[in-house]
Amino acid sequence: MLKEKIEVSFAYRLERSKIILFLALLLPVGLWSEGSFGAGQSSQSYKYLLKPYIEAPGYEVNIKSQESGRQLTWVPNSTGLIGVDLYIKDLIGFGLGLKTQLSKEDQVKRGSTEYRDWRLSLAYPRVHLALNYQSYQGFYLRDTATVNPSWSDSEPYLLAPALVSENASITATYIFSPERFSLVSVLDQTERQTKSGGSWLAGGSLARSSLANTEAIIPVAVQSDFGRDAQLEKAEFYSLMARGGYGYTVALFEDFFASATGLLGLGYQIGSFSTSTESKRKSEIVPRIDFLLGLGYNGPRFVAGGSLAFESTDYKTESIEIPSTLYDIKVYVGGRF
Repeated sequence: MLKEKIEVSFAYRLERSKIILFLALLLPVGLWSEGSFGAGQSSQSYKYLLKPYIEAPGYEVNIKSQESGRQLTWVPNSTGLIGVDLYIKDLIGFGLGLKTQLSKEDQVKRGSTEYRDWRLSLAYPRVHLALNYQSYQGFYLRDTATVNPSWSDSEPYLLAPALVSENASITATYIFSPERFSLVSVLDQTERQTKSGGSWLAGGSLARSSLANTEAIIPVAVQSDFGRDAQLEKAEFYSLMARGGYGYTVALFEDFFASATGLLGLGYQIGSFSTSTESKRKSEIVPRIDFLLGLGYNGPRFVAGGSLAFESTDYKTESIEIPSTLYDIKVYVGGRF
């Protein structure tokens, strides 16, 4: 008999600190008959999974004029992470990470960013639930040269140290064929998918996103290209999305894998936004794109590989589009013992 496994994971990251903590809890909560657990297989011969990793989280805020098509991109000056995750079978998992340090020259050129990241997830054979919160304060303008034609690469970028972006979401994903596809085997390798297979996916999400600055987010020099909302200082959006897609893992010789998961979403969004002189509200139907790519080796004793997670949501005021992009690149190597 196999036990159903619920994976509960919690992660907190504070970019200003050098330490990043991760916690995962694995709880046995019932009995399943042999073979009904699904595509993911537990390695019966090990108790621990130790995984050193290198991670590069990323985020950017695009400000695009619906009238002229002109676009500006604000980017946080965040750093990569070096750490290690440790999972104890059917009990708990935790990790410790160190952020890489920015040089003084880089901080002068691109500023500094305060970054917070909270994550909580529940993984069942058929359902994956995720609660996420990310906050960034401090951005630099990648397109500084288009705003100030006299700017040279040896000079600091245009900085917005008070610009704050927050993203919070609750996301549910239903796996129609868990006997053919294991999402957990791609996410954290606590299971192994030894046969190729895929599944249709469906779900939904509830999200809140906000962008706020102490002055206009769009530089004065180019505000004439961005219409009536050119002096935008604050924006807040709530969205309810329906999502659907497909996930597939190619398993080679049982141990090697290549996996791709993609979901498209469409939902209703309510936005409120303001300048120094007026406030407005608007509702809109907006899209969302999610995908997860994984490639590597997930054997009985050793694991190695990499993953790319990507999320893009579009927000709109009356004259501006604000496509928001979150991504995360991770490379790991480790073993079971």
